[in-house]
Amino acid sequence: MTEPLSPASITMSDPQGIALVLLVALLFTAIRLFPRWLAGQAAVSAVQLKQRLDSGEAIWLLDVRETAEFHSTGHIPGSIQCALSQLKLADQPLKSWHTQAPCALVVMCHSGLRAAFAVRRLKRMGFPQAQVLSGGLQAWEDEAYPLTTDT
Repeated sequence: MTEPLSPASITMSDPQGIALVLLVALLFTAIRLFPRWLAGQAAVSAVQLKQRLDSGEAIWLLDVRETAEFHSTGHIPGSIQCALSQLKLADQPLKSWHTQAPCALVVMCHSGLRAAFAVRRLKRMGFPQAQVLSGGLQAWEDEAYPLTTDT
């Protein structure tokens, strides 16, 4: 009969320890890549987005977090909030955006998961240019880029 695993009993020389480390690494990688896969590889990094914004490129920034999150934790200056649960073409600003000339549309949330779902929905609604902010606002903050709580 084998002893149950405990954190103290797992070592890197033990096959179970190696398997556990590999499993954790695989899960971490899958969690980081899932939003990108869900969005159909349409992703932009925080660094890329900041460079594009700084260059003056016309980009619509859509934050799909709930209203309370948007205001309390801050958002990228110039972004518009429309919760994922409320995302439909009949709502403003999407209705007016849909009638304008196509330009980049970057969708964000805290980690990128809700944004990935939103990008899939937006592409079905006629926004083929929609991209997810890879890593979400967490990645934006990790780069120490500015957030605002202004509306």
